[in-house]
Amino acid sequence: MIDGYIFNDHNEKFYYQYYDNKKQKTIILLHGNTESHEIFIKITHHLKDFNIFLFDTINHGNSSKTRTKLNFSLLADDLLFVINSYHLNNIYLILGYSDGANIMLEILYRKLVLSEKYILVSPNIHYKDLLDKKWLFRYQIKTFFLSLVSFSRKKRADIAVRKLVLKHPKYKISDFTNYSIKISIIVAQNDLVAITPLKHLATLYNAQIHTIENTDHFSLINAQNFIELIKNICEIL
Repeated sequence: MIDGYIFNDHNEKFYYQYYDNKKQKTIILLHGNTESHEIFIKITHHLKDFNIFLFDTINHGNSSKTRTKLNFSLLADDLLFVINSYHLNNIYLILGYSDGANIMLEILYRKLVLSEKYILVSPNIHYKDLLDKKWLFRYQIKTFFLSLVSFSRKKRADIAVRKLVLKHPKYKISDFTNYSIKISIIVAQNDLVAITPLKHLATLYNAQIHTIENTDHFSLINAQNFIELIKNICEIL
């Protein structure tokens, strides 16, 4: 495994890990909100037929914690910057989980082809599509109290990450147009996100929605049946 930092023109650093399995094609994995590349450590052991690239998005993990405002357009710009800076070629698929999947919604919105296929795991097209109101209320309360004591830039960057859940994304199904890209959508049996908008998205892109049984939004990423599904999708492609 190779790891290091990629720096942009603003001297912001993006931490990455590259698993060079000496294969022709690469998979990129994008983590969710308040998480890091570490959530994918388990699945990397099951995808050795590919090179694997992980990185921490801005304000997350080992990357710079400098931005006090975030949205998925900026995060998609960062993804493009990292891909170009590391000269990633022959990208087989990009898998985004939660906010990582929302970054891929922005890529779909822009009608970009970055790989042969996109896998969107538990995305939400609009921030109002989060269904677990108790969880959302606790998240709002914690964000509010943290904002009262967040005076350093790093602390304000942490608040920006949390507000990303509360205020973004803001897409509508009409924002998306089918083009020459294959996508798959995966959700947990007891997910936070609304399924109906995702069914509309799947219909638009002629995609299949896979449901991982006996999981919730937070447990599916390391569930064995999720890992087996990803392996099967990779074999089908």
